[in-house]
Amino acid sequence: MRTKFEECVRKGLISKANIDPTLVNREITDAEEDLKRGHKALEEHDFIRAMISGRNSQIHSIRALVFSEGYREKKVLLLVIAAESLLLDKGLIRSEILEDFEYAMKYENPESEPEYLHESIAEDIMRGSDRIFKRAKIILEKNI
Repeated sequence: MRTKFEECVRKGLISKANIDPTLVNREITDAEEDLKRGHKALEEHDFIRAMISGRNSQIHSIRALVFSEGYREKKVLLLVIAAESLLLDKGLIRSEILEDFEYAMKYENPESEPEYLHESIAEDIMRGSDRIFKRAKIILEKNI
């Protein structure tokens, strides 16, 4: 995956940036707020909103980690490539975290999924969101 990452950097799709603790903290705060909204939506059986909030929480958590490594992406989908090279390859996250993130990224438009699957997808995404957020908090507490 390092080759894809390096290609994205070369093309300017992922760029090196100064580490801005304020920006990192804003991302992790947004992740936590989306996580709370997702759990509330799940409790209220609003599975579409839970999927969206859980996915957004994961995006913010991963983005906070990528920012803390001194990189920024131009498109959300590039976070998968950045996370693999900057986090997984360095041993900061396990493959399960990346798998959770890739799973959530598949559901950009959750309304298009069959209704009978909404609850299980929402629960899966929220479990992944919890794991990713907790891991991001641990990493960021050590680094920022």
